[in-house]
Amino acid sequence: MNTKIEGILLSKVAHGERNLLVKLLLRSGKTISVMFYGGRGGGEKKKSSILELGTMLKVELARSNSNSEVYSAKEWQSLWMANKVRDDHLAFYVLCFIVQLAAKIAVDENLHDDSHTFDDHSQGIFRAVSNALVHLESSVANKQFLARGEVAIYLGKLLIELGVFPNIKNCMVCGINLELFENLTLSADQGGFICSTCKPSEQKGPILWSLMNDVANKKTPDISCDPNFTRPNLERLWQYFCFQFHLNPMDFKTLSMIP
Repeated sequence: MNTKIEGILLSKVAHGERNLLVKLLLRSGKTISVMFYGGRGGGEKKKSSILELGTMLKVELARSNSNSEVYSAKEWQSLWMANKVRDDHLAFYVLCFIVQLAAKIAVDENLHDDSHTFDDHSQGIFRAVSNALVHLESSVANKQFLARGEVAIYLGKLLIELGVFPNIKNCMVCGINLELFENLTLSADQGGFICSTCKPSEQKGPILWSLMNDVANKKTPDISCDPNFTRPNLERLWQYFCFQFHLNPMDFKTLSMIP
């Protein structure tokens, strides 16, 4: 069993007065549940807790029974925290959505199984989440934060990593190059964009299509979102994502808090 791990904190639940049961997203892109005794802070020394959503942690685990599904943390330290995000309530909602979605789509890791192997899709989840959190913190710090854009870039990168990114080259109905059209519609069931000839669209301008081109061709730190990217644009992308993974949009309350 590997006892030294690194992971992003996706969720936490109070357990008793001072303990926390935490879900961590490991570098493998898979999750484990860890009990942090004294993780809530407090005590005689009034210690504060570093166990906050989105924090990247380095943890040493205690060895446990191979039948146990919950690991126990012996020591831990913070490698990275989203400090600026916590000063902006909208940015914090975005952070909550990022980790909630990751917790929903990632599968469990078994650290007792020494024969386990990494796969590209799982590792891709960790890449997308870590890059999204760093991009979010940077955008807030540089006063370039746009909530809808942060979510859209994250969703786009996840779609790439999970192998279901929409077709951005040709219309899914007629096959004509999408660059020839001013108005485009993202179709969840068709798996890509449809031109305005095949499907008249209320969406004016290829703003979502343009952003997805940037997502496909640029690294996360180099992507910026057009301020005119609207909530309906984000809704179309979110519907596409949920359709691919059979998710219920109503399960993600934090997204409804982003205007």
